[in-house]
Amino acid sequence: MSIIKLQAGPFPIELELANIQMYTHKEIFTKFATTECKYPLLSAIHISVESPCDFFEVSKRSILVDQYKEIRIFQTNHEYVVHFWCGLLSEYALELKTNLDFSHARIRTLNKHPHLNHLAFLLTSPLRWIVQNKLSLYGAFMLHGCAIELSENYGIIGTGPSGAGKTTLSSFFYSLNKESVYTDETIIITPNSKNWIAWGTPWHGMLEVVQNKAIALKDIYFLEKTKHHEASILEKNLCFQKIWSEVFLPSIPEQAEKTLQIVLHFLDTQKISVLGFKKSESIVTFLREDKIHV
Repeated sequence: MSIIKLQAGPFPIELELANIQMYTHKEIFTKFATTECKYPLLSAIHISVESPCDFFEVSKRSILVDQYKEIRIFQTNHEYVVHFWCGLLSEYALELKTNLDFSHARIRTLNKHPHLNHLAFLLTSPLRWIVQNKLSLYGAFMLHGCAIELSENYGIIGTGPSGAGKTTLSSFFYSLNKESVYTDETIIITPNSKNWIAWGTPWHGMLEVVQNKAIALKDIYFLEKTKHHEASILEKNLCFQKIWSEVFLPSIPEQAEKTLQIVLHFLDTQKISVLGFKKSESIVTFLREDKIHV
C-alpha cells in the first residue's frame, strides 16, 4: 500500500494506492504539488484509488440528486456516489464515493476506461467535485479566474467569461516573473480574519500554471479587452450578476445555497472593479500603480 501526500489549493490530500506500479503518476507531483504557505491549510481529504471493475452497481436505496450528461449524483444515508461520463466510451466510466462531509473518498474506474493508468487524469475531476462542495463548509468558494501576486503581501484576481483575458493578463506577469502567477483558470477564495485569501489550484488554463499557494486578496477585476488601459469601480448593484456567473456552483443543493450566502458576503466586503486592458506588458505597471477611477 502506497500513501502519497499531495495538495489542491488549501486542502492537503492523502492519496492511498493499492498498486502504484500500475499508474503513470509522475505528472501528479507537479499538478498537485505541496507548497509552503504562510496561510493555514484546511482539513485533509483522504482518497483511496480502488481496483478497476467491470460495472458500477448503484444501491436501490440511493436517491438520484442530479444528472446531466457529464455527471450523475446519488445519495444514500451515509455517502454520495458520483459517476463521471467518458466521451470515448459514451458511458459513465469513473466513480467517486465520498462521505457526507467530503473528507474520505474512494475512486475507481471501469476496466475499459481509456485513461485507466493515468493517475493525474483520474484524480482531477473527482477531486474538483469534492473541493467545490467542501469549500462551503469553510465559508469559501471556487471562481473562474486568474490569481496574480502583485507584491509580497497581496495579490489580485481577474475574472470574466472565456475570452475576457484571464490567460492574456496572466501571461504578461508570467513573462516577467513566473512565480507571480498562481493560476490562469480556477481560483479558490477563503476567508481570513482580516481579508480574503486567493489560492492557486491544480485546475489550470491554457498557460498551464499550477501553484497551490495563497496570497492576501487586494482587488478583484472583471476583465475586458480594450484599446487602452482603463479601470473603474463597479457599482454594487451590478457586481452580483457578474461574479455569480463565474462561480463554480456545488452540485449538492445544500452546498449551493451556502455558496450563495458566502458570495453575497464576499461582495459586501470586497472592492470590485472593471479592468479594460490592451495587449501590452504595460498593464503590469498600470496595475501596480493602482490607477483605478473611483
